[in-house]
Amino acid sequence: MFFGHADGPLETNPRDFRTDPAGRRTDHRAPEIEDERPGIDLAGLRTGPRGPGRPPGARQHARPGPGGPPRANDAAMAPPEHADGQPLDPAAARLGPDAEPLGAGVLCYQCTYDLAGLDAGGVCPECGLAIAASWPAWDLRACHRAYVERVRGELGAIRHVAGCWGILALSGAIVAWAQTMPGPWGMGEQVGAVGALVVFGSSIGMLASCAGLERRLRRDPNRAVLPGAATRKAVLVGAALLGAGTLAAVLVAPLASVASEDLGLLFAIVGATAWLSGGLIVHVYVLAYALQTLGRAGVRARRAMLEEAPGVLPLAGLALVPFAAFSVVHWAWVVAATLLGVALAAGGVALRCGRAQRVLDGLIAKPA
Repeated sequence: MFFGHADGPLETNPRDFRTDPAGRRTDHRAPEIEDERPGIDLAGLRTGPRGPGRPPGARQHARPGPGGPPRANDAAMAPPEHADGQPLDPAAARLGPDAEPLGAGVLCYQCTYDLAGLDAGGVCPECGLAIAASWPAWDLRACHRAYVERVRGELGAIRHVAGCWGILALSGAIVAWAQTMPGPWGMGEQVGAVGALVVFGSSIGMLASCAGLERRLRRDPNRAVLPGAATRKAVLVGAALLGAGTLAAVLVAPLASVASEDLGLLFAIVGATAWLSGGLIVHVYVLAYALQTLGRAGVRARRAMLEEAPGVLPLAGLALVPFAAFSVVHWAWVVAATLLGVALAAGGVALRCGRAQRVLDGLIAKPA
């Protein structure tokens, strides 16, 4: 009889085994066997009869009943947890004391030096930046302060985009609402003119904030393999659509309408469609990214209705389209209600990003 062993078969004495009344042979020494490997419970290991296809010397796990010992590989299968019991991504352990050397493709954040083969707890040999600042763990509480500050900066850039997005939508709603004001004293025209100036200014801010977010998110050379990579990529796509839609609908369409009204209308429709699509993507993925960040920081994240519920409000404005088609309400009311819902949805995004930022401020303020 042999046990499988990392260095080859290990001979055992037949007297170490006993036969039970059912004719099964068991190793009575198993509870006393100790192993230095962490997370392995050899008390749950037993040898048993070889079934079809079981190679000689292979060990069989005892099936635990209710309240029985855990299986030996349970520790390896279960994901790591926060101190408060929340599960984490298995990447949480990649900066632990038993972490393997870095593989190919991991670059230093500061100088893009290839860190392959280096210890995760060391420093970059080129610029001296801690490797942990470039290759973080999942748990933000175990991450280098520089990386936590970068995540906070990303959330801040997203808040700027959400702020400009909300101001642009609110000012557009005011302009649309002004079209419904009969006012013999020209009040509607005055409100519309002020709203148009705010729309133009917030459009410039929107383009600048989207460009700043793209530069920040694309700066990290390891962005494709860091936690939340897919979500950040989707946020970039949404921000690009927001910027392109703003450029087409607010800045290009008025100029194109001078040459041709139909061309101006086309730019306005295409731009508005891209702008609304980008806003939807940003709303969905930024809420998910901020919620994920809260979970990585050890906070039992909750889904606040004040942050998520405004996302359905633009649909309330679009629900007025059939009424406008039959001249029950003015088309300006459809535009105003939709843009007001978009503004409130942008406010919900900004609220969640701000909540995550405050949590990260607490992590940054803690002494190392």
